[in-house]
Amino acid sequence: MQRFWDYASTYAPRLRYDARGADEATIDRLEGLVGRELPASYRQFLTSMGVDSPGLDIGWDATTSIWKVIEYYENHDVISDGWIPPDSIAIGVGGRDFEVCLDFSTGEEPRVIFTEGT
Repeated sequence: MQRFWDYASTYAPRLRYDARGADEATIDRLEGLVGRELPASYRQFLTSMGVDSPGLDIGWDATTSIWKVIEYYENHDVISDGWIPPDSIAIGVGGRDFEVCLDFSTGEEPRVIFTEGT
């Protein structure tokens, strides 16, 4: 995580100080909604900046806020709707025409992918 803070600080110097992490109960709630164990790297991201990551923009009005991701899962059947591929989970939502996902299909550490909704 330190490498990330160092890198991100070159673009958003206050990010490390203004970011707010999610608590374990909220992370566990998301894990239950996605129906699979969250990788340690993503859990670490959520505990560091899962609630608010000011200055970190993933583009086109999308957000990585855990509350928005939880709301997304509570209000959509993401697999049936075709918004994310099988063996993936959404980690960034609300973009105009895409979602940010973790793809577990490689069997290794999941990779971050962008997907286009229907």
